[in-house]
Amino acid sequence: MNFTPTPGYLLLEPLEGDQPEGYTVEGVDEMPQLAKVLAVGDSTYYPNTDIEYISPCKVGQKIIHSSAGYETVKIEGEEYRVVHFSKVLLVKS
Repeated sequence: MNFTPTPGYLLLEPLEGDQPEGYTVEGVDEMPQLAKVLAVGDSTYYPNTDIEYISPCKVGQKIIHSSAGYETVKIEGEEYRVVHFSKVLLVKS
């Protein structure tokens, strides 16, 4: 696959089960999603500032991201997600 996310975005592979085990959020219908980072876009800048916004994760790491605000894309028959840096909730160390 020869795709690189645009600045501020991650390309993710949804992981089996798709729901992080033992993770609950009260009062929320949609649970956060578990994924593996495949590619990281360049850093970007916060709107109307000169503050750099750097990716919170690296290629190969597992993350939990918000269930709202991601795009699902199909590349060569496989499903992936494109997520903004700000949608990353947790990074597995």
